[in-house]
Amino acid sequence: MVVDVPAERVRFGMEVAKKLRTFISCDPEEPRVIEEVAAFQKQILSGFRHVKLVEPGAMHFTLAFLDEQEPENISRIKQALKEVRHPKIHVVLAGIQVFPATGTPRVVAAAVDSGREELSQLAGDVRSRLDSARIWYDRKPFVPHLTIARIKTAEAKLLETVFAYSDKVFGEFEISSFGLKQSVLRPSGPVYTTIEEFRLVDES
Repeated sequence: MVVDVPAERVRFGMEVAKKLRTFISCDPEEPRVIEEVAAFQKQILSGFRHVKLVEPGAMHFTLAFLDEQEPENISRIKQALKEVRHPKIHVVLAGIQVFPATGTPRVVAAAVDSGREELSQLAGDVRSRLDSARIWYDRKPFVPHLTIARIKTAEAKLLETVFAYSDKVFGEFEISSFGLKQSVLRPSGPVYTTIEEFRLVDES
């Protein structure tokens, strides 16, 4: 679930919270594409007992995971992200894959067919600004993908199914912004709130 909240509520939340679990991401901005992904989840993945589906409204491309940050770091993070200047990105979402590709798979994801390089450049720009601001983030290599399910226990049948839909096309959309978000973990699943949104620019 993704919820946009007023800035004053975010500030109040920072006053009472010791740390904020945060990440930076951009979202698919075309409802029809999300509907296609949701239909695939329901028709193909919902039959597997050991797979937990990601809510359609919570799907995103994680550019950087910042984990728990001190409240006083948030303004520094926002200031760093305001310095990112990157063109809007055209994405074609096509294909199904699992992560990690080797070893025990933990995630089922929709793959990025077009826009991979541009998303990687945006992630690089974001991470460079975080480095300059001396903000900690998880430095695992960025791999463009949209997580649609989490695997509790891998099954051979699931992997066979994923392979069978490796050419599945979900559609295309434009990414016009990215956001700093907070994640609150709950028994029913994480709840995401947008702390601040940052617009990408039109190509000149």
